[in-house]
Amino acid sequence: MGLLGRSFGAVSNEELERWATDTGVSFPVVDDTAGTYGQYDRVGASAPFPLDVIVDQRGVVRYQSVGYEPDAMAKTIDELLAR
Repeated sequence: MGLLGRSFGAVSNEELERWATDTGVSFPVVDDTAGTYGQYDRVGASAPFPLDVIVDQRGVVRYQSVGYEPDAMAKTIDELLAR
C-alpha cells in the first residue's frame, strides 16, 4: 500500500518538509509548484481536489471520493489489510 500527500503551495517547500518531519509523516509529500490545481479552479468547474483514491496491491481502485471521508477510507483500508 502506498500513500502520497500533496500540498497546494500555501507553504514553502522548507516548511512542508519541516512539517512532515515534525509530524512523523513517512510517505512522500509533494508541492504543486507548477500550479496544476489552479488550472482546474475555474468558475462553474468542479475542482478535482481533494480526491482520495485507494488502490489495492494489484492496482485495482477500491475506493474513490471527491472530498474527505475519513470513516469510509478507514473502513476500506481495514478491509484490504484483513485480506
